Amino acid sequence: MHREYFEDTQVGDRIVTPGRTVTETDVVNFAGFTGDWNPIHVDEEFARRLPAGRRIAHGLLALVVGVNLIGRARWTSFWPRSVQTIAGIDRVRFVAPVFIGDTLHTEGGGPRNAGHVAGSRTDYIQPQ
Repeated sequence: MHREYFEDTQVGDRIVTPGRTVTETDVVNFAGFTGDWNPIHVDEEFARRLPAGRRIAHGLLALVVGVNLIGRARWTSFWPRSVQTIAGIDRVRFVAPVFIGDTLHTEGGGPRNAGHVAGSRTDYIQPQ
């Protein structure tokens, strides 16, 4: 059944979106678009000397990927057509680095059921 209204979703409803792999191209394009050329994102030699040991994707890039995955899933049977905003963006916390090659997916649920961006290694972004 396709849900037309937010009220049609139930507490406990869950969805896991398909995955999307973060690529070198994503990181370079995001750096160009935002102007964030911090070497932790774009300089492999620099990043090797840091605790993560390699370049990490921009945190906001990972968030945008997660939101986009929600948007892709919106027209499936889970998401009501009336959903037009994402509540709780003010409580986002970046809890783990996202590396080039990590595959992300978004997990979420119905009312009062917070979502998060996760991948094969860990949860990357969570609400607080």
